[in-house]
Amino acid sequence: NSYSNKWQREVNWNVRKTRRVNGKTEYYTVRYSSHDTYLASRTYVLGQHGGPSFELQPGTHQFTYTVDLPHGVPTSFVGQYGEIKYEVLVTIDRSMRFDNVFKKPFTVVRTMNLNMIPTLGIPIEREAESSFCCCCCASGPINMKLSLPFSGFASGQKIPYNIIIDNEAGSDVNNVEVKLIQRIVFLSRSPERAQKVDKFTLYSENLGSVLKYTKKEFNKEIQLGSLPPSNEDPGDIIQISYYLMAKMKKGFFHTNEDVKIPITIGTVPLIQSSRNPNNVISMQPTAPLLTDDDMGGDKPPPYFTMEFLGNAKRKPKVFYEVNPGTQLLTKHLLDDKDFCEKLVLVENIEDFVPKAEELHSLYPEKVKVYHKDFVNIWKLVYQDKLDNGSRVPDLLIDMPKQPYEEEPSTAIYAGVGSYNFLKHIINSIVFQTSFLSYGRCDMFFVIPPPIY
Repeated sequence: NSYSNKWQREVNWNVRKTRRVNGKTEYYTVRYSSHDTYLASRTYVLGQHGGPSFELQPGTHQFTYTVDLPHGVPTSFVGQYGEIKYEVLVTIDRSMRFDNVFKKPFTVVRTMNLNMIPTLGIPIEREAESSFCCCCCASGPINMKLSLPFSGFASGQKIPYNIIIDNEAGSDVNNVEVKLIQRIVFLSRSPERAQKVDKFTLYSENLGSVLKYTKKEFNKEIQLGSLPPSNEDPGDIIQISYYLMAKMKKGFFHTNEDVKIPITIGTVPLIQSSRNPNNVISMQPTAPLLTDDDMGGDKPPPYFTMEFLGNAKRKPKVFYEVNPGTQLLTKHLLDDKDFCEKLVLVENIEDFVPKAEELHSLYPEKVKVYHKDFVNIWKLVYQDKLDNGSRVPDLLIDMPKQPYEEEPSTAIYAGVGSYNFLKHIINSIVFQTSFLSYGRCDMFFVIPPPIY
């Protein structure tokens, strides 16, 4: 008697094709397939291969059998064009008769600790801009922003998402639709490399319309069920990925606009994603913590350093700090009295504006405060073109104008998480428009890794 293990994954699908034979069209079928076997083993628990026959007495017999799973085996999966399956076979070898074979499938879930991928814990957002237009006229912009606090989640968790629709067009957005999509890619190796893609909608919700000249915000959550972990290894013949999509539906004769954010599904959730830390599996340190004595005289530098600004070859006359927030950098700038002549704080979040205005009252000549959205300056440029407004000049009123060939006298520091802003910067450098029409300036941008 023996136990056998069979762990394999396979992909196959048929494609009907045509060809010309003797001037006639002929139909034929091509079968695309791939096959991988992880482990196929056999263990004899009673008797041996080729050994003498023996009689197994009537009754109940129990045998203990264990097997180690190889490291990194994929999660069990069954799809339309392929599957990853694991099963145990018990064979009773009967002399001069057909063998009795019993099969028992079992499920494997590969551990995927999301905390081991640092970029998954970073807030992420995507933006899209469109408009209602026809052959004879154009409308104002419609901006849609989809954001997540992080992009890694485990089965059973909730995905919190935020959508902001700023409709400055002269027409309504009929509906805003949100979907969570599972994308499965099946790869074949025979008779040639090809792929088959399946998509499944795991969640769908209609959030309603957005009226013209209005701004609307949606804060929702998606409850995840039991899902196989993400697997986008290019060498695997079955690859699984997920993404969240928000779509603006503008009605007939208009193109719908959508934004997508890729999501990674794992088995161990991010530490920062749990409201109750006791429910999260924490990572164990890989080495003991070092004390000051262990480190000797070479201690690491402090987390925040002014070296990249304070040791600059040139000191700016005007320094723009975009969204100073809790003013960690601002206080360092004010401590260095010779760093700049004027410090301009442009804060978009209303809750932080009073703290910034306190600094203006302490340094009325040096510190200027504006409650504006500098990161969306590309949008202000567009609005000024539509109505000949002065939004951009009002924002840059403290920036000195000078020829582009002269050394920069202005510096800008900002944390940037917007693709549109970076594209605007590139265009402004090429064509010397927007704030670069005032002359060259030094720019210090902090950019999340996914956008970088």
